[in-house]
Amino acid sequence: QLWVHLSYELFIIYGISNLFRIYVLFRFSQFWFQKREIPSWIEYLAYISYFILNTGCYVIFHNTQLNLLSNIIPFFLITFLYKSKMMTRTVTTVMIYAISMVWDGIIYAGAQALSIDSVIISTGIAATLMVFLTELLVERLIRYKQHQKMLAIHILTILTIPTASIVIGIFTMQPAQFESHPDMIAVECFLLLLINFMVFALYDMIGKMYKQQNMQIVLQNQNEAYSNQIEIMNMTQRQIRFLKHDMKNHLMVIASYLNQN
Repeated sequence: QLWVHLSYELFIIYGISNLFRIYVLFRFSQFWFQKREIPSWIEYLAYISYFILNTGCYVIFHNTQLNLLSNIIPFFLITFLYKSKMMTRTVTTVMIYAISMVWDGIIYAGAQALSIDSVIISTGIAATLMVFLTELLVERLIRYKQHQKMLAIHILTILTIPTASIVIGIFTMQPAQFESHPDMIAVECFLLLLINFMVFALYDMIGKMYKQQNMQIVLQNQNEAYSNQIEIMNMTQRQIRFLKHDMKNHLMVIASYLNQN
């Protein structure tokens, strides 16, 4: 009965971790690919179906090979929602899971070397956070490379939040604590991932506001420049009218002199 209860809690934690991992893939796809002209609900439905299929395969069969296939194949199919070449789809899919496997190996080796045993590592949450960190770093380096000050702040935040979450999880999610309070550990996993989601969602909102503010400043400067140009054109037109008026008067005087010989 204890094993069944603990397995249930582990499945809940795995589901939370897997949901966050698919959110990371969603962010990566949004950044890397150009979406086709399709309704957003189709895209969301594709990722929800991906989550249900992958989580269901893990919970029901608990087979490593099947779990790997249920990860790679659905995501490869999802890439067809975006505009890209077949080679790019294939390379991107392989690259994403190669990054994930590399972080799995690094974290596992580090845990073995340091004799660390924590639920955040065994359930794959630590590896998911590191993949999230990698995606964020690539995104910020490419998107904000023209804004060095903003880039430095973002990189500092990116390095701090996921890394601090892993450290907190290592110290607070020990197997003994999980056996005695599995519900609390599950809630803690959810809160740690929620904090990461909310912080970077907020940073995305701030980044969009910053971009819109810059666009408004540029438009305002353009409007002022256009206004100055119009004012200069109006002054030029007035000067031309004055000049024509003066020339007309001079010509009338000259014509009068000619008529009088």
